Amino acid sequence: MFQRLYYLRGFNNLMRDFITEPPQLKTLIRMVVEFNLKLIRRWLEVGIDLLSVGDDLGTQDRLPIPPSKFRKFLFPAYKEMFTPVRERGVHIHFHSDGHIMEVADDLIEAGVTILNLQDLVNGVETIKKRLKGRVCVDVDIDRQRIVPFGRPSEVERHVKHVISELSSPEGGLMVTVGIYPPTPIENVEALCRALEEMGCGPKF
Repeated sequence: MFQRLYYLRGFNNLMRDFITEPPQLKTLIRMVVEFNLKLIRRWLEVGIDLLSVGDDLGTQDRLPIPPSKFRKFLFPAYKEMFTPVRERGVHIHFHSDGHIMEVADDLIEAGVTILNLQDLVNGVETIKKRLKGRVCVDVDIDRQRIVPFGRPSEVERHVKHVISELSSPEGGLMVTVGIYPPTPIENVEALCRALEEMGCGPKF
C-alpha cells in the first residue's frame, strides 16, 4: 500500500502530500485500495489460509511520516483491505523493514495476525513489551551487523536471546533469517546451531 503509493507518486512528492494533504492524495489511495481489494477477493475465492503482505513502513529509527498521518491515511486503507480477509478466518502475515513500533498496534487493529519485523531496529525488549502474546511475532534476526559482521559467539548469543525473550504460546514466534554477503560460513553454522539448541531445528 505505502510503497505502491510512492512508486506511483514518487517518494519526495508523496512525503509532501502527507504534509500538505492535497485532495488528490485520497484519490490515489482509493485507487490503490480498490486495485488491492480485487486481488484480495480473488485470492479468497481461490481459497487461502494466509495472505502475505509486504510494505516497508520504517526507516532505521522512525517512520518516514508522522504516526498521525499514518493513522489518518494508511490505517483506514489497511483496515478496509484486511477486514474481508479476517472475516473469512484467513491469517494476515505483514512484513515491514525498519522501525515500525509507533504503528504496530494499528497494524494489529487493522487485522494483522503475524507481524514480521526487524529485531534490533525495533528493540527486542520493546517488541517483548508491546507485542509478545498479542500477535505472532515473526522476528527478523539482525542481518545488518551481528550476523554478517559479528563473531560466531555473538551470533549464537543473540539468536538465543531473541528466542528466549520473544517466545510465547499465546501469540507464537516465528524466526526469519536472511544471509547476505559478507557473512562467513562460521556465522551461518553458529546461527543454525543456536536455532537447533533453542528447539527451532528439524525434528527427527
